[in-house]
Amino acid sequence: MVEAYTKSPLTFEQQLQQLKDHGLIIENDDFALSQLRTISYYRLSAYWHPFRKIEQGGTIADDFEEGTHFDEVMTLAVCGTGN
Repeated sequence: MVEAYTKSPLTFEQQLQQLKDHGLIIENDDFALSQLRTISYYRLSAYWHPFRKIEQGGTIADDFEEGTHFDEVMTLAVCGTGN
């Protein structure tokens, strides 16, 4: 039997707060909100993935490495890795 999905969607403001709660440094809320609205949380998650902490045993945590800035994520999203 398939289990029902019970999570409610988050507003853009709630998404922003969730990122902050997980340790992402966001210096310009208006800019970050505009990017979440334009690009989407899901698509940006591919670019912040490398900045997430790795727990003992190799599990990727929800929290970000200390000192990670939203601008670093956007640099990857806009410019790529440079390869």
